[in-house]
Amino acid sequence: MKKKLTSFLVCLLILIAFGGFVFFIGWTQFKIEPNNVGILISKTSGINNKPIYPGTFSWHWEFLIPTNAQLKMFTQEPYIISKEVKGTLPNGEIYQTSYNKNLDFSYDLNFSITIKVTPENTLKLLKENIITDQASLSNYINNAVAIATQKITSYCLETSENNISFRPEAISPQELIKISNITEQYPELTFDSILIMNSKLPDYNLYIKARNLYIKNFDSYTESIEKPQIGE
Repeated sequence: MKKKLTSFLVCLLILIAFGGFVFFIGWTQFKIEPNNVGILISKTSGINNKPIYPGTFSWHWEFLIPTNAQLKMFTQEPYIISKEVKGTLPNGEIYQTSYNKNLDFSYDLNFSITIKVTPENTLKLLKENIITDQASLSNYINNAVAIATQKITSYCLETSENNISFRPEAISPQELIKISNITEQYPELTFDSILIMNSKLPDYNLYIKARNLYIKNFDSYTESIEKPQIGE
């Protein structure tokens, strides 16, 4: 009787240990770091339909099969991105070289942008094969930022051409988001804020004068070389 009881207890302990091991292997949320969300991808089930959050119980049998499943980690923190857009008006450097080295037809705008991506939208991007991991999501966001800031920069240059008192810093974050039209191109990204921290815009009146003078001089030069020389 004592032997049977001992055997039963040993078997019970083995079953409990095995059950604990199986439970631990499939227990998922403890693998997710704080301020992150996990998305399960497995060979047997593909991409899981529900993001996995830290602190919320989740268990997935897919992990019981060796090398079958993996967790893709994505941050839930807002992306705060600084972006500088600078350049020179067309032929600005030529006019500077031709007339005065102190002429400056360059522009420089510095942006601060705050973006969020919900776990559901991260999952959507992953399922649509637009992203594959955190690095590709960051690249996707940076591409959106580049497009948005370039669009805003073009708007600022066009506006300043006819308004010498125009200051890009005075445009509200909501208006900048509207000008960028970025939410229509990247609906999965939530642009919380776009700010122009500081800016430097060229003097358009001086630029037009330099351009007109250059064209006039160039036309005169062209006429002189095209005019037949005496004796030819």
